[in-house]
Amino acid sequence: MPSEPVAHQSLYPLLAKGSLLGIVLVLTPLVLLLLLHNRQSRLTAEVVALAPVEARLGDAQARLKSMASKRDVLKQQVEKIASQLVALRSSSALLEQMRQVTPKGVRLRAVAALPSKLTITGEAEGSDAFQRINALALNLEAEQEFSLNGTSIVKATADDAGLIEFRLESAIDSTAGTTPERLRELGSDGLAQRFELLRAKGVGL
Repeated sequence: MPSEPVAHQSLYPLLAKGSLLGIVLVLTPLVLLLLLHNRQSRLTAEVVALAPVEARLGDAQARLKSMASKRDVLKQQVEKIASQLVALRSSSALLEQMRQVTPKGVRLRAVAALPSKLTITGEAEGSDAFQRINALALNLEAEQEFSLNGTSIVKATADDAGLIEFRLESAIDSTAGTTPERLRELGSDGLAQRFELLRAKGVGL
């Protein structure tokens, strides 16, 4: 029997399908690459757009930090000045305090109040002059503004007439704060009123 003819598929459709598949395979990476590039461009643009905002934010934070630092420094300076305005050792209250602690027969020639210590130069005469000078040192230590065991007689010299010149130093207790009551005890009503006014305005003393 004669064999039946075999049907052969046309090559054109096969070539077309293969070409289409090849084009798809080639274009897919290109499309993905374009999409990624476009996305990267948008992200770059957003970053560039945000850069000035970030810079301004950083500047604002730096300014706020600087302002806070200046405010703290200014507050400390105000409180320091206010403390000096009502400080016992820089006012007439100090003179009254020296009058109260100075024994009879001792004359004070100079009183220098420094931030950390009080320096006194003076003179005394008589057979008990040294005892009177020691009494002055003990009286100072008994005052609440001075450190315990912080007073010392730095110098004491006697001349031929029996006059003793001396210099003593007394350490000031930095933890002892002034109060309006204490200022009034020393006759400084004006300073006491100033103290109360500053404290009422919120100034730390």
